[in-house]
Amino acid sequence: MLEELKEANSYISSKIDKYRSRSLLIKEIEEDAEINNVPIISKEIREYLKFIINIHNENVRSWGCVGIV
Repeated sequence: MLEELKEANSYISSKIDKYRSRSLLIKEIEEDAEINNVPIISKEIREYLKFIINIHNENVRSWGCVGIV
């Protein structure tokens, strides 16, 4: 199981690095957090949460159309 998670994390990381464009503000916040030892979620977790939210939103939209004829 742990090995599967490593593979999934590696895959997600490669996609994040390839398609994600970060704004200057985000970079500044991350640098400041690192300098001041302020914990923030990793980019992998952030992108995973965004993915889950997007999937949830798509499901909600499709549920809303079920009763419409």
